[in-house]
Amino acid sequence: MLDLRTPYNEGINNLLTWRNRYSSLEYPEKIVLNMFYRKYTMDFLWPEIAKIKSNKTWSDFGSGVKEIEEMFSACAINKTRNNLEHLLKNDGARIVGNCSYDSFKQRISRAKSDNKKELEELEYAFLYYLLTDKCVLYFAVLIGLGIKKMDAISQLSGYILEEVQINDYETISAILGQVCAAQYLNQFYSPLP
Repeated sequence: MLDLRTPYNEGINNLLTWRNRYSSLEYPEKIVLNMFYRKYTMDFLWPEIAKIKSNKTWSDFGSGVKEIEEMFSACAINKTRNNLEHLLKNDGARIVGNCSYDSFKQRISRAKSDNKKELEELEYAFLYYLLTDKCVLYFAVLIGLGIKKMDAISQLSGYILEEVQINDYETISAILGQVCAAQYLNQFYSPLP
């Protein structure tokens, strides 16, 4: 089973940094913008991930993670960075990795009006989707190491699942969100002070 402490701590550090940097009116929007920056990048990256076959693309997990993170960064810079504002404004209802930007608009508004429960929900969602997307990247690495898809899910989560067709980002995001991210957060999450 995968240890998600590092990405979880990265997410907590990002939230604390943004909390200190932005006003209470800016902070909720910042959380969601960063969430969708990652979600759209994953969506753009998915065709490359889908091309990874069990053909031993990487020699070990560490080098695979390094390369897939570099692919993610390049995709973020080349495809997401200059398009995110347009995508959110003109296509905010589109489901990307099992959620849409528009579905967060009311929660953002309520969090801006000092609703602490809504703010906590945004912070939790950010962490959930961060961990889910990290697991999708780790899943891709395992596939590139020659591991079958369902075996990769088992290695990441510790669960043995029935065979499922995994042909898109939404499917793998839903599976890994449930068996990895939600399980981890259920065990270790506590609201920020």
